[in-house]
Amino acid sequence: MEAMKKLFNYLIVFLLLGLATFYYLHFELQQRQQHLFYETSKNLQTTYVAVVNLYELFSRTIYSEVVNKPEILALYAKAYEANEQQRTVIRTQLYEKLQPTYTRLKQQNLKQLHFHLPDNTSFLRMHRPKKFGDNLSTVRYSVKKVNADKVFTKGFEEGRIFNGFRYVFPLFYQDNHIGSVELSVSFQAIREQIEKILPLKTAFMIKKSVVHSKVFSQELKNYIETDLSSNYLYEKSIHSKLDSRQNQQLFSLRTLESINKNIKPKLKNLLDSNHSQKTLNVYSSTLYGNFITSFIPIYNVENQLVAYMMIYEHDTQLSYYIQDFYIKMTVSCLFIMAALVLFYYFTRGQQLETEIIQRKAMEAELLQAKDQAESANLAKSQFFANMSHELRTPLNAIIGYSEMLHEELTDLGAEDLLSDLFKINTSGKQLLDIINEVLDLSRIEAGKMELFVQDFNVLNLINDLENTTTPLLASHNNTLQINVQDDIGTMYSDYNKIEKILSNLLNNATKFCSNGNIIFNIKRLEKALNEQKQDWLIFEVKDSGIGMTTEQINQAFQAFSQADYSSTRKYGGVGLGLAIVKSFSHMLGGGIEVESRYGVGSTFTVYLPAELKNEGVIAAKIDELSVQYKAVALIIDSDLMDSELLKSYLVRMGYQVEIADQAQQGLELAKQLKPNVILLNIVLNDQSGWYVINGLKTDPELVVIPIILLLEIDPPICLQDRQIKECLVKPIRRDELTYAIRHAERATQQTENLIMIIDDDKDTCDLLTKILHKSDWKTVTASNGIAGLALLETHQPILIILDLMMTKMDGFDFIKHLQLHPTWKTIPVVIFTSKDLTQEDRDILQGQVAYIFQKGSYEQDKLLNIVHVLMGNVPQP
Repeated sequence: MEAMKKLFNYLIVFLLLGLATFYYLHFELQQRQQHLFYETSKNLQTTYVAVVNLYELFSRTIYSEVVNKPEILALYAKAYEANEQQRTVIRTQLYEKLQPTYTRLKQQNLKQLHFHLPDNTSFLRMHRPKKFGDNLSTVRYSVKKVNADKVFTKGFEEGRIFNGFRYVFPLFYQDNHIGSVELSVSFQAIREQIEKILPLKTAFMIKKSVVHSKVFSQELKNYIETDLSSNYLYEKSIHSKLDSRQNQQLFSLRTLESINKNIKPKLKNLLDSNHSQKTLNVYSSTLYGNFITSFIPIYNVENQLVAYMMIYEHDTQLSYYIQDFYIKMTVSCLFIMAALVLFYYFTRGQQLETEIIQRKAMEAELLQAKDQAESANLAKSQFFANMSHELRTPLNAIIGYSEMLHEELTDLGAEDLLSDLFKINTSGKQLLDIINEVLDLSRIEAGKMELFVQDFNVLNLINDLENTTTPLLASHNNTLQINVQDDIGTMYSDYNKIEKILSNLLNNATKFCSNGNIIFNIKRLEKALNEQKQDWLIFEVKDSGIGMTTEQINQAFQAFSQADYSSTRKYGGVGLGLAIVKSFSHMLGGGIEVESRYGVGSTFTVYLPAELKNEGVIAAKIDELSVQYKAVALIIDSDLMDSELLKSYLVRMGYQVEIADQAQQGLELAKQLKPNVILLNIVLNDQSGWYVINGLKTDPELVVIPIILLLEIDPPICLQDRQIKECLVKPIRRDELTYAIRHAERATQQTENLIMIIDDDKDTCDLLTKILHKSDWKTVTASNGIAGLALLETHQPILIILDLMMTKMDGFDFIKHLQLHPTWKTIPVVIFTSKDLTQEDRDILQGQVAYIFQKGSYEQDKLLNIVHVLMGNVPQP
């Protein structure tokens, strides 16, 4: 470990020295490059300015020697006051006088000799004598400025046909301003002169916005878009000549395109933000060699950046500087490495002795750290256990009382308060879900999450999920489509964790989807894993909600991660659901995949083995009634579809259910099972239902069994027979069946309806007392195990509801004392706790209790059903 640390330190030193060397040499390279660019820019700028000034000098000469002559000015002075006929004569005379001169000017690349009247009206274009009379105030700033200020103006200006430099002179006759004259040179002429002076390649581009605002529409075809920026255009006439210029063997249009492709990413927004009036220089390395490309900014007469002249120059100097940089960097790194190796061997002897001493000290520190970690882990476990109790207990009261108040206000018709109570109940359950998710994540991270496997029917799992998801679907106006493969069969796995996985996915789909459709596909596949074939269950949840971006998908399964802050505010949650889904999926031997498109929807696919093969799994936890307390219901009905539906209702209520489709079979099962209740259809295939009733009456052991009749229509009289306790008309709702079962069995109970509640939380005791009193159960309460044992001396309850975490004597010690008493040990015990049970806790409780409820997450109906079943089937002393 120490050697690794030493090696790491040497590596850090090497990196630091290497970085320092790199920054020094890179700084030197940048200085050289800046100096080279400065010299290049200065030379190019000097050449460029010299060429522009040369044409200015030439223009001034033409103005002085040709235009600013008395005979020309006298003739032109008459134009402003003349009528159109007179102007035509003057225009013709002026054209004839200047035509020989203009012909020679064109040979020197001066494109225009253009006269303007004082109001900016075009009087004579020597290059287009038939085009006159148009006002140039809006398109020729130079002309407008000269006629207004009466001073000479020069500079680059965009034209309606071509672009170039304009030299505009005011005209005076006898001290009167009579207009202006413009001499223009195209930019092509500027390029040609520069390339004659310097053996370089040049190009020209102009802003697209300028072209579209100034150029005649019929002339737009003379421009093409550049390969450097979509905001600039080439003049086609200039660009097309690049391949026909000098130095063709060294520089071609293909070479230019290669350079432009290389430098385009480096330019980014520099072309549109160059307000410093400085030349831009960019270095590029291509297949055709190394180049320095200079961009000389061109500002028009209004001092606006409108164009660039590009100058491409073969580079030798900067390439040499870069090569020199890499050589120096390589030599420096080798020198640093050699020095560090020598230093390492020089100090190795002392290091070995130091390492021995440090290793012994480290061993002592590790032992101490181990003790501290174990103490911290114990403290963490105790903290979460206490937090679980402290948070779930008050939430239990909030959820329970809100449900009771909801029922009472419904009976009173105070519907204006129901929505507020529903919000309280929903908020409490949401907070409980968050607490449970935080605790689950803590157990996963600590490696304390246990698996409890059992055989279960997949269809029952799907039915439970559909029932729990329905309220949330309605709140978001969504629809749920469930597609289950035929003969989906059973699974051997952890039922509760699979239910948690799928409920989280369905709730997420519903939460992030409004007025949409959610598709839930379930299928069974056989595929090979580790050269062994086995069945897999594939659960797919597809929604048409908001979807996710690629970045959101990458962090979807991270703990405490949401799509973004706005999603957290809008949809709620703390970002633990998908993290737990992923962890549970892996624990169960499977995995999860996600596909999503932002704004379209998401598809989550969970794949799990049908049979979990893991040495670390534990038998299913106590979440069903013990066999000795199982109540039995017998259904006698020829309609098997109705029977299966009733069976699913009764199983959820805690009953063992048997079905007979014929009268005689029903009587035989009744004698064999001695059921607690019989559900009987009057219309059977072989006999009438009354035949079954008469058979039950003649048997002393069966005559006491309550009967619930199943009818197709409302009967005029159905309760005259004392054995018939209720009549239900098909189709039968679950709440109607629950009421009928309770009423039927209550009528046959012969014992006192006393239930003992033992809990140190007064609110919990009051809540359970009110719930049970509403169903006509009598209750007695105790604040701890010692008080509970004292009450048993004077009271004979037939059911005990017990908390596990109490002062003085907790629930575990109470159960131990209960099992030592010959009479009390037969009393069924229902655990009602906020504690997260470990496997050790379950081993202690196994066979000693009838059912376990988690505070806050229970349902009142389920609690009453379990109490009812246990009260009706407690062994009599």
